[in-house]
Amino acid sequence: MVFESVETSDVEIDISGKILKKEGFGRLVYVNLNVRPAGPTTIRMGPGSLSNGDLRIVPGRGGVATLDVSIYDFKLLGGELLVSAFNSCWEKIQIDLTGEQVGRLRIHGRFPSSAQVDIDPLAEVYTSPGKKWDPGEEGAALPPWITRVPADDSND
Repeated sequence: MVFESVETSDVEIDISGKILKKEGFGRLVYVNLNVRPAGPTTIRMGPGSLSNGDLRIVPGRGGVATLDVSIYDFKLLGGELLVSAFNSCWEKIQIDLTGEQVGRLRIHGRFPSSAQVDIDPLAEVYTSPGKKWDPGEEGAALPPWITRVPADDSND
């Protein structure tokens, strides 16, 4: 499934379930969400899993702070989840992984300082070119360009 430079506005893309390569099929599963958000665009993924596939969220240029991505209750059982952070279109991103992480979560570039970024504290994050971020001591911060948003407890 490929969204190649699709211009979006007031769109919600919702993907749940398993993304996997079945035995006996030659090509990997490839999901490329390369959107160019001209207006509010949300991408919701989960609950679900990625196994031996390639999932990419690589937004093209778009309106400032128009892209909101939430990957929740998601198992990274193999393959690679790539998020490109370069563009100013990022408003918010949340990545919440469950279970043991087998696949690779790769963040390419730096999110804009205005973006709300919340990456699972237990996630193993790789930066380009494929270098694993080593936080050093337990509980240390992720790379300085990934900031955490405090949990919203207003619904408690």
